[in-house]
Amino acid sequence: MKNANTTSVTSLNEDKINLHEQIQPTAKFETAPANHTIHEENNHIEKCADNDFIENNFAGVIQENSDKLVLELNNHLADLIHEAKLDPIVDVFADAKTLGNIRLGLVSSDIVSEYALTDLTGLASLNIISIDNTHLTRDKLHFNLHAGMPLQLQQDLHTNISGEIRSRIGFFGQSMTISGHAKVTNVNIDASIKIQGQVNLHLKKSPEILFSQLSIERMVIDYDEITVNVDGLGVLNRFISPFSVVLSRILKSYLTKAADREVIQAINTKLAALFPFKFSIANIQGHKSAS
Repeated sequence: MKNANTTSVTSLNEDKINLHEQIQPTAKFETAPANHTIHEENNHIEKCADNDFIENNFAGVIQENSDKLVLELNNHLADLIHEAKLDPIVDVFADAKTLGNIRLGLVSSDIVSEYALTDLTGLASLNIISIDNTHLTRDKLHFNLHAGMPLQLQQDLHTNISGEIRSRIGFFGQSMTISGHAKVTNVNIDASIKIQGQVNLHLKKSPEILFSQLSIERMVIDYDEITVNVDGLGVLNRFISPFSVVLSRILKSYLTKAADREVIQAINTKLAALFPFKFSIANIQGHKSAS
């Protein structure tokens, strides 16, 4: 009898223990995940709001951040030009030209100049004025931008002149050493560029714009004046004027045809190493409030 009662009490206690375990809350019923879900939903709503704003103001966002890109590029441009060996450009141009002729007794002799333009300086003062959006295409948040990029030089361009002017008939003749310098004033450059990039949206931080690549496609160099000063040539002084005209034309041709190709190629190569540039669209909330 005693054994039966003992067994009954034991079974009752085990049932209470099992019932108590069934009513105890487990970890999966904690409230933290619910709060986390609400936080994620709020972030998602904010992300959608950012997306809507950027969608409706895409061109303006690109332009505003293009202005930031101008400031960053100008901070690097001088070093970039020096690294590309564009300031100075040591060997600019060398050639020989017939300037005219001179009578020596009963015969005449052609006056020939052999000259070299060397050490062109001033390109490191190149400064971007703006990036002017002209044609923007996009695929969702990715974009391609064709734009104008006017630039100007903060300093004049300078180059040295050296060589010789000579007239010779057989063993007789005259020759004079050329020494001088040329200056190009008020240089402005109109360039066209292509930019690639994208807008990145984030859950926990402000949207960003990423400029992944910029390349110069065309440059047109304009200036006020080219002045050429050559030291006195003694008896050949009267050929200074035509010689100066020749040098001005050569330098103009170099700047408008050869130099722009060299500069474009060298700068594009160096620009590739600078990119990508990333900017936070941190004032997007201010834009929303203003609108």
